[in-house]
Amino acid sequence: MNRDPCRFCRLFAIAVPAFASLMGAWTSLQAALDLDAAQKSHLLWGTLARATAPAASGSALLLAFVVWAHPLAPGLLSADLPRTTRRAAAVALPGYLLSVGVSLLAGALLVSAVRGGAGHFTLPLRELAVGAGFAALDGALILALAWRFLPRLSRSRLSLPGTLSLVVAVTVPLRVTVALVAASVLSP
Repeated sequence: MNRDPCRFCRLFAIAVPAFASLMGAWTSLQAALDLDAAQKSHLLWGTLARATAPAASGSALLLAFVVWAHPLAPGLLSADLPRTTRRAAAVALPGYLLSVGVSLLAGALLVSAVRGGAGHFTLPLRELAVGAGFAALDGALILALAWRFLPRLSRSRLSLPGTLSLVVAVTVPLRVTVALVAASVLSP
């Protein structure tokens, strides 16, 4: 395969809105159908910024790494990995901000369709700051995992679905555990 210096960034740019819209709609649908939460729609917007958007941008980052690395020969992957991890670190925060915007838009559209109105929209800056912290933590974990394990995965010669299955099975519990520990530390 030929070298394509922008391939990782294109994969990430495609994956962020896809994950954010799906995860934002799912979170919002649960809140829209919960009669107790109907009076607390302001909590939904904070949840989307604090929890859903970091998870969506982290999942997009992880998917972009796996799909980017899959067709590369082990030598080429090892040569390009430092440059790509720097790019991933550079696009992680903008990816989180895009994820917040898409999640909020998907949430507002879904809640409006289910309830006939999106309700009162407030998003405290603290929610964005906490979400950015969670996104940074998740991104750092994914970068460390990519740096350590992508070269090994490229030598294993699994199919792309097999590689994705392995990566999801290993990283999702780890990412959730780290997020839960961080949330317990940050809770008032």
